[in-house]
Amino acid sequence: YDVNPTGMQGSVLFFPLPAGISFFTLQGIAYLVDFGRREVPMMSFRKYLLFKSFFPQLVAGPIVRARTMLPQINALRVPDANDIWAGATLFAVGLAKKMLLADRLAPLVEPMYSNPGAYDRSSLILAGLGFTVQVWADFSGYTDMGRGSARMLGFTLPENFFAPYFSRSPSEFWRRWHVTLSTWIRDYIYFPLGGSRGSAWRVASVGLFTMVLSGIWHGAAFGYVFWGVYNGLWIVAERALRGRLPKVPAFIAWAHFFAGFVVSMMIFRSPTLEKMGQFLGGVFLSNGAQGTMEIGRLTILASTAAMFAYHWITYFDLDGKEPARFTRWTAGLRFERAGAQVAYALVLGFLFSMILFYRPGAEAASFIYFKF
Repeated sequence: YDVNPTGMQGSVLFFPLPAGISFFTLQGIAYLVDFGRREVPMMSFRKYLLFKSFFPQLVAGPIVRARTMLPQINALRVPDANDIWAGATLFAVGLAKKMLLADRLAPLVEPMYSNPGAYDRSSLILAGLGFTVQVWADFSGYTDMGRGSARMLGFTLPENFFAPYFSRSPSEFWRRWHVTLSTWIRDYIYFPLGGSRGSAWRVASVGLFTMVLSGIWHGAAFGYVFWGVYNGLWIVAERALRGRLPKVPAFIAWAHFFAGFVVSMMIFRSPTLEKMGQFLGGVFLSNGAQGTMEIGRLTILASTAAMFAYHWITYFDLDGKEPARFTRWTAGLRFERAGAQVAYALVLGFLFSMILFYRPGAEAASFIYFKF
């Protein structure tokens, strides 16, 4: 763990911690609080060890609560054909996100974030867009692989991403992005501090505090704090202006949100305060730099298109009024049938072949959220 509160080059303190320590800790806190509230029973030591050390979600989530896992632990079962095929599909999709999107984008955006003062505005904007796609593909890809592995073992873990980049407001986004962390913060920090009760100033302060805390959760550096402040103020402003501004078309609302979120990812990804200032200055002001992204522009745009296509297939209304297109298309499929298994095996084989033959030439990058 690298503690660098100044955000400048060089660490103030460095000491090793297990990968995924924050996920492990939040899961334990949730169990203790839920047990204290008498919402879950006490587990035996053996069941608690399984709950805490269940490997598919141990390193980078989703953050699974005891109320979700304990009934499944108490009713252990042998996975059936649907579990195997559904789990293999999730794993393959997650691996494709990681290898075909995230790992291809990582080396393309790195130079712009390492030396933003040398690149022109268009290159920096593309780098911001590229990292926005990368972090989704990387994190949701791991979640899919973890959920797929668990499903093949007979366990169902909660979904963590609900087409988040189709959101039209920051509050909707946090109902779609890293859902298990958002609900954890809501249930164990936001609500106990008062939530939406009290004066407008109190509600705004609690909302801002929880978002800043979310930023600090990612790391002890000012960049993450600024990212939390940015998102907190955005949510506060949204609530303050709700009902006071004329309603705009859905596409305009989406475009406004997505552009704002790309800016937040520029803040999140910048390694130091100095680099953050150079990056944002190059985007919003003319820095006079002549350097351009020589290669990778088409890759970033194609990856963005692929990401939006995946969102379109998996998007669904959070109120449950309309299921995802993929859910409608696959309704009624039964994997016990030999024909369905053969067809599905061919599809998965093709996907794995794509991953093997079109993987990045460079060594695969580690998962972004492994360090949190």
